[in-house]
Amino acid sequence: MIQLFRKLGPILMILMVIPSLCDGQILGLTKAPDPVRFWITNSGEPWAFVTQNALFLKQDSGYMHLKEIQGVRQAVTSPNGNLVLLAQHEPYHSRLAQSMHTHFVVMNHSGSTLFEWDEDNAADETRWQSAISNAGFLALIDPGYARFKLIAPNGKIVVEQKLIKNDEMAENTSVFNLERKGRIGWIGNRVFVVLEKRAFQAEHAANVELFVFNSTGEGVGQNQFALTQIQGALFDDSGIFVAGYDWSDTDTQRSFRHELIRVNPEETNDRHQWGIPAKSMSVSPNGRWLAVLGDSEQTFRINLRSGKLEKFRYKSDSEFIHDLAINNEGTMLGLIVGNANYHPLEIFKNNQIKFIKLVTDEIFEVKTSGVYQDQLHLETDGTRFYLGDSQLWREVSQ
Repeated sequence: MIQLFRKLGPILMILMVIPSLCDGQILGLTKAPDPVRFWITNSGEPWAFVTQNALFLKQDSGYMHLKEIQGVRQAVTSPNGNLVLLAQHEPYHSRLAQSMHTHFVVMNHSGSTLFEWDEDNAADETRWQSAISNAGFLALIDPGYARFKLIAPNGKIVVEQKLIKNDEMAENTSVFNLERKGRIGWIGNRVFVVLEKRAFQAEHAANVELFVFNSTGEGVGQNQFALTQIQGALFDDSGIFVAGYDWSDTDTQRSFRHELIRVNPEETNDRHQWGIPAKSMSVSPNGRWLAVLGDSEQTFRINLRSGKLEKFRYKSDSEFIHDLAINNEGTMLGLIVGNANYHPLEIFKNNQIKFIKLVTDEIFEVKTSGVYQDQLHLETDGTRFYLGDSQLWREVSQ
């Protein structure tokens, strides 16, 4: 049984599962010759995709097998979607070694490689996190040791530095280095780094720092968040969204509260705050709405102009939500929904896409051929929704 409960407004309703598409049309756009691991898109149009062993690039007559490429564990586009950053990791069996190697490749629409970059981590440490700018600058952060690097499109290092001075964690080789979290992303020609100053310690409330650099490597801002731990972050022209926990530890009790903070990229002291969890976030293309996945059943819609928060509860005995997207009008919510009845080792199998019309009491479901969560890609251009699974890229019209 699936239910959606009314909360904070007239836009919620009781849902019925409809086994086929209701009041919508699926348009097949792209059929992949091999199972797809990552779709690389721009405004709903896939211009490349990655399989287990190769990269395919779109041509006038179809998709061209561009190059043999293996071990891709991350495919991230620049904010404008014109560049892609591929991160290749060593095979699992090589993890017995003392260090782990990551090979980064920056490519454009034509399949040309702008440059490549290599980094190493100890085998038991957090890997470098990465982001690529519209101009092709590669930004890297090593959360465990608070190391930041900025590499220009010519493959030269612009800046390399430690972000946290007198860093107790970097001097301590204990497993706490694995616990510190960080996030990184570009907005325009500036890169934003959100980083915990130390691993989890409840007595440190203002434990999260924000660092801002321009593409010349100059530090142009630094600020703090009243958070103990980071849960997630999203970087968008409409704001920097940082989710986390604020712990309170006293002699009598220990408690925490969720916080979601929106920061103005132009003025980092300009903030708005909501006391909600955020496992995943998605901004509508016009920057008006923020959809938030609080937990496996709970979602939120935030009007970014007024700050108004509305709460939804998607209740199912056998399903839970992985991810979501929202259109420009804030009227349609797309969800990646998983089957919770499987063995824990298979919990990400048999995912589906469901769309909730928030103003007309309707829900429709799209069957997919994707098996695992990371094989499903859901996005919107603001009007239409697009979804990719392991075989097909499709447009879902409303």
